[in-house]
Amino acid sequence: MKKQVVILGGGPSGLSAAWELSNLGFNVTIIEKESQVGGLCRTITYQDIHTQQDFRFDLGGHRFISRNKNLIQSIVDLMGDELLCLERKSAIRLHGKTYRYPLSFRDIATKMSPGLSLRAMVDYLKITLFPGRNSQASRSFESWVLQRFGRTLYEIFFEGYTKKVWGIHPNVLSADWAVQRIPVLAFRDIIRELTGGRKRKHEAYAKQFYYPKRGIGQIFEQIAGEIQQNGTIIHLNAKAREVFIENHVIKGLSFLKGGHQETIDCDYLISTIPLPELASMVAPNSRFKVMKGSGLRFRAVRFLNILIDQPMISQNTWTYVPEERFIMTRIQEPKLRSPDNAPPGKTSLMLEIPCNYMDATWCVDDKTLFERVIKDLSALGIHVGPHVMDYFSTYARHGYPVYHLGYREQVEGLLQQIAPCKNLITTGRQGLFRYIFMDQAMLMGRHAARRIIAGKLDETQSEEIGLENELFEGEVASL
Repeated sequence: MKKQVVILGGGPSGLSAAWELSNLGFNVTIIEKESQVGGLCRTITYQDIHTQQDFRFDLGGHRFISRNKNLIQSIVDLMGDELLCLERKSAIRLHGKTYRYPLSFRDIATKMSPGLSLRAMVDYLKITLFPGRNSQASRSFESWVLQRFGRTLYEIFFEGYTKKVWGIHPNVLSADWAVQRIPVLAFRDIIRELTGGRKRKHEAYAKQFYYPKRGIGQIFEQIAGEIQQNGTIIHLNAKAREVFIENHVIKGLSFLKGGHQETIDCDYLISTIPLPELASMVAPNSRFKVMKGSGLRFRAVRFLNILIDQPMISQNTWTYVPEERFIMTRIQEPKLRSPDNAPPGKTSLMLEIPCNYMDATWCVDDKTLFERVIKDLSALGIHVGPHVMDYFSTYARHGYPVYHLGYREQVEGLLQQIAPCKNLITTGRQGLFRYIFMDQAMLMGRHAARRIIAGKLDETQSEEIGLENELFEGEVASL
């Protein structure tokens, strides 16, 4: 008799698990709260009411890269000619100047005022040549950056931006994720750069990436189509409500769909929903502790998507906006990822605006937010006001797991509460409260499926994916 696996969440991790399991004949059911699959990697298609033309917007700046050649090959085979190979161009817009990203000391030397650039260089040389007292382990994000960039660059490029993204000061934010995502300035490379020498062959981050013609969500729509052909059932607009446990084994669960409650039996349960929500379901006697006292929280993101009657705004895949006076943290032009993301002769902008769920920024009406954003864009030198055709918002309630100092112990506490359930695996960005990349979420899903296939559910929940202590993009597999 085929085993029944229920998966909570139809994002990259849940779909990847279903893909692996359904190919081997497992009965799989996915319960997804949104109206489409993809999770944080959904692509929203929006039709302009005047021209009836389609624009496409992702939830954030997604691209497909990976260290895992097998995963890359699986996606290349899946997508075929629908997959584009592109070059990333990133920039920082600061004080009226555009800086390359990752940071370049040539830019710092030529675009900052002489006094400021000299101060930045002196600070950097101090921590590089004479680390001394600054060489202790970095617990906070602030200390991590100070020990690698110096105070001047920290205050200019990192402090305000980090506060905007995470909603807390960098001195109470853990440094756990920094080493994976921030290329560090190497002293010998700075000397080469400033003296016109050759660059190292090994790049600090991946310049090329894959991206589907119709948005990043096309990958997951394609996976959903394949697993449905294998018999997988996907319930959209459905939310898990209660799990039924006997002798530490989950026998089934109930979920709400269309205002009606349904139940389903299961042999295994894979969860990719937020860890505190899962813990509140499987450990109801600890509900107050889980929901109120765990201290774990997610940073939400609101995206303002603007349709523009111009062929192009910029040449940058995305632009970082560090200054706190501007509401957005990144500006993206979807057409630079795929020409199919906007009609011919048109373009769009997607602005990332971090906030907290149900705070003033999350709740403000589109018109008020748009008026604020247009002023911010103009101050940044992006004058699109007269060319705007339409605008609308999309939302990600669980955008970033907030790595406040002490979060590890709280995550471990919740994992211990769900550990007695013998046939339960929690995984993915939200399920393990881990700030991971898209491909890492997919690999987590595969790993969860293979644990079920091999009958090794007693492995630790805290798998090692996403915990690498090195720059992720420095070692991605060649495309």
